[in-house]
Amino acid sequence: YNNHRLGGDYKWFEDNLEDAEGNPEPSEINAAWTFSGMWNPEKEMPSVLPYVYLPKPRNGSYDITLETILNWIPSRNAESFNIYFWKSKFPQALENGEKLKDGPSAVGEPIFIKNQTEKYFNPETLEKNSTYYWRIDEIVDGAAVEGPLWHFTTKE
Repeated sequence: YNNHRLGGDYKWFEDNLEDAEGNPEPSEINAAWTFSGMWNPEKEMPSVLPYVYLPKPRNGSYDITLETILNWIPSRNAESFNIYFWKSKFPQALENGEKLKDGPSAVGEPIFIKNQTEKYFNPETLEKNSTYYWRIDEIVDGAAVEGPLWHFTTKE
């Protein structure tokens, strides 16, 4: 199990990485690093969930650069992806994995961007110190499978 993926982006580990082998940067801590490069479950394990998972940036991350590119691991049988991306009107975070409900919400309305087959999305113009929400709905057998709601906050 990838302990670096639990619940959010923790600052506490950043001050002890200089003692780790290779002095990794926080952004380098991933599944491949966890297993010393011997196994990368994010790339080698077949997708078993019915929706997208392992978002990058991680859900709840903060201090994200303005040039970030969103990416995810697709589920089995995904044909394409509906991209939803929007800026929060209220700086309020949701719990990890909470799904967006129909109608107005505290985080604003989702904005459909496009359907695509690539497993990444470049939001291009991000603003400093802003919270963004995103969701990837997969198209499987012609029907949309709603993904979880994720969010991140950019650097000041």
